[in-house]
Amino acid sequence: MSETEKARDKRGIAAAIRTFGLVSALLPKRVVHTELDDALKDIKARAANRRPAIEIGLKIGATVVWAFVHTGLYLLRRIAKAVGIADVIKAFKG
Repeated sequence: MSETEKARDKRGIAAAIRTFGLVSALLPKRVVHTELDDALKDIKARAANRRPAIEIGLKIGATVVWAFVHTGLYLLRRIAKAVGIADVIKAFKG
């Protein structure tokens, strides 16, 4: 692997760490541990396998989007539980 490729891989991982660090300040710990930790491992593996930088960037973006979606669902479940409609929601899940 050339020095240029190594530098590119390090930049991709550094970008993921910076982005996830900022996003983790806004998310519940449960979501951070499940979504961001797994994604960071995946990004490191992609970088080690010399995947294109655009692929790593898309993975970072998709992870952020899904982390916020899962945070919204997490908060809705907590609100439903607080107002006593959690049983109604469970009934719809089957």
